[in-house]
Parts: sequence; C-alpha cells; structure tokens
Amino acid sequence: MNGHCPGLYGIYDEETSRKKGISLEEFVRAFAGGGGRILQYRNKTDTPGDVLKISEKILPLIDSISTGEEFHFIMNDYARIAIRLGIPFHLGQTDPLPHGYSNSLFWGRSTHNMEEVDAALQEFPPPDYIGFGAMFPSQTKTTAAVATPAVDSVMKRWEKEIVFIGGITLDNLLMLPHSPRIFHAVISDFFRYGNTPADVERYTREFIGKLKYA
Repeated sequence: MNGHCPGLYGIYDEETSRKKGISLEEFVRAFAGGGGRILQYRNKTDTPGDVLKISEKILPLIDSISTGEEFHFIMNDYARIAIRLGIPFHLGQTDPLPHGYSNSLFWGRSTHNMEEVDAALQEFPPPDYIGFGAMFPSQTKTTAAVATPAVDSVMKRWEKEIVFIGGITLDNLLMLPHSPRIFHAVISDFFRYGNTPADVERYTREFIGKLKYA
C-alpha cells in the first residue's frame, strides 16, 4: 500500500451498502472517481460461493482502474478465495492463515491491543500491515473497546504499515496521527452526504483532501 497518498482505506461492507441501496460496482466506480485506491471488500452476509462470484465479476473493473494507478482490492476473511483470485486479503484476529501459505500475496491482520500486535509480529509469514482499533465508537461495532490510548505505543512497536479503524469520520480524522505508513479506514461515514455514487465520490474526494492538507 505504501506510496498511496493520502492514506484512505475504504471498506465496502455488503450489509451496510445493501441497506443504502448501492452496489459494489457502483461503489468501486465512485470511490475510484474520488481518488480512492485501497478498498476492502467485507461480506459477512452471503455464502463463500456468492462471495467468489461477486469478486470474479468485479475484478475486470478493478483491472481497468489499475491501468492508470494501482488499485488495491482487498478481500476480508476469505483468504482461500483471495489466493484463488490472486488478490490481497485481510484476516480477523481469530482467522488462521491457510495451511502452507507462503506470503505470495499482500495481507493484513486485525489487532485491538498490544498483546495482539505482539502476536502479529510473531506470525510466519508476518502480515504486511495490521489494522488497529477501534479508534472511536462506530455504527458497525458499537461494543468494541476504544483503543486510541494505545496508538503511540503501537506505532513504536509496529514499524510497518498500519490501518486505524473504527468510527473514523471527517469530524475526528485529524485527531489521529498521520504519516506515509498510516492509513485510515472508513465504513459508515461514506454515506454522510447520501447514498448515491455521487455522494460517495464527493465524500472520498473530501476525505482525501482533508488528509492531504492536514
């Protein structure tokens, strides 16, 4: 992910987006149109077979976007599907790496405290980045413990790329640290201005602009 200024890590959550009435294809086009280049696909609603079919359908669009500037489409949870498709993936705290995985694809691990960060450092092969949070209370994980007080310690311990996640919005974004190795995950706040692709594109552009000039 390194080199992708200014560090927006978008998350398309299937359940949330269906409620908003916007498809993955519409979201990808709007996100990319606003300047977004890193998008995680999270689908905890459908079967693995459905996730595979949806992903296979969207990959040609990802390829067309990546011809100008590389677009990272990251699979949440379904590592085996990601490996089959040759795309990056992100694993939750309790999700094991597939047996025999040789670090051929970029991957990340969710963490919530220093103990889990230390555990990620011991994994082999190690994750290329960690997600750390929750930073703030969020609509999708209302009971998550807020991890903001540990941010400085985690950044000293974890020297690679890190994604802050959980309740990040345009209002609190600048309360968090910024550097070329820091990324900020957004889910629900994408719909701050409405549910249309134009609203998502507007939000993406505004978020990036706020980071760029922070």
